[in-house]
Amino acid sequence: MVIRLIIKEKCYMEFASKFLILITGIFLLNSCSGDSNSSDNYVLESGLTLNIFNANHTINYLNTINTDHIKLYYKNNGVLTLFTNDGTDFPDAYHVFQEPPINEKMIKIFCYTGGNNDTEETYVKWNDTDYDTISYTINRSLNTISITNIKLNSQPITNNNESGIFYVIKE
Repeated sequence: MVIRLIIKEKCYMEFASKFLILITGIFLLNSCSGDSNSSDNYVLESGLTLNIFNANHTINYLNTINTDHIKLYYKNNGVLTLFTNDGTDFPDAYHVFQEPPINEKMIKIFCYTGGNNDTEETYVKWNDTDYDTISYTINRSLNTISITNIKLNSQPITNNNESGIFYVIKE
């Protein structure tokens, strides 16, 4: 009886070790199957996080408008065209939020980078009477698209902080 138990235990151990090797092999093959040079793998960084205040630095502009009605546009053959980000978490191409480090209402605007132009403009319609123009240079490499040289209404803006937030004064 003891010999029989030892043989059964040995069979179970062999089966378990083979099963473990099989599962590990499947996991490794699956994790290595992606092609790192695939056009499906890319970085798109076209978002600007803006913290917008009035000229006195006392009122957060986003608190004075209905942020649900903001619209973004770009020019397509000279015609303003509504910019949407279909298939993403933010189909209107912007996101209003409030979070650390500053706990004030901010907006992340996803700028238009379509087409083949080296420079582009995204037009922000805050409400029926207030528009702003964001202009920028588009940097394209193998699997990366990013924007630099950012201007708001022809005035350069920078984010001289660790959090990447652009502080903007709106007249």
